[in-house]
Amino acid sequence: MEAQKGDIPTVTWMLTQTGTVRFQHSFCCPTCDLMTQGILALVTSTGCASANALQSLTDAMHIPHLFVQRNPGGSPRTACHLNPSPDGEAYTLASRPPVRLNDVMLRLVTELRWQKFVMFYDSEYDFPETTVSQLNSHTTNMRE
Repeated sequence: MEAQKGDIPTVTWMLTQTGTVRFQHSFCCPTCDLMTQGILALVTSTGCASANALQSLTDAMHIPHLFVQRNPGGSPRTACHLNPSPDGEAYTLASRPPVRLNDVMLRLVTELRWQKFVMFYDSEYDFPETTVSQLNSHTTNMRE
């Protein structure tokens, strides 16, 4: 079946939603809530235990998950052991980049032309508010 010119949307919108998850709160509930809204990818920068919990959710829902491991000083964190998926499908990619994470995120969104994604991060580790604004600005420019 061929797509007709009218079938392709001419304008797409990216809506950003920012929230804070309390340190004591599990990431599972907020993640499940967001994934029911049609999230296409999940980008996280958390501790190993949270990464494993999020990996279980993304594997079950077949959603790509980029897990970025960083220390407060910017150096790569010790590698976390992630559990293999029961069906053999790997939806989580763990990375320990030697560069500033905000630059990596902007490039990832640019190169893959993502217009909808979720970021879970620890505010002590990675993303300043300017990075979130920069990502939002960039995806807004993509639709014009």
